Amino acid sequence: MSKFNYVKYDERSEMLQNKFKKMVVDLDAMIMSFPNTHTRYNACAALEVFYMWVGKTIRDDQIQRNGYADLQEERKDG
Repeated sequence: MSKFNYVKYDERSEMLQNKFKKMVVDLDAMIMSFPNTHTRYNACAALEVFYMWVGKTIRDDQIQRNGYADLQEERKDG
């Protein structure tokens, strides 16, 4: 399995991803309330990078716990 494969989350990973997603969405709403556009842009960009790394960490943890992970059908590499 390549580190670039998209995997189907198991129940534990999906629950963790959903918790982080709610946190990130709530934080994004707070950031968007700032009046300074430059501040919002930088903060949102950092938040997107954070969320990307959360997903990779959850993916890697799932593979380590289970020894494997099923690929997402709609994202299988051709």
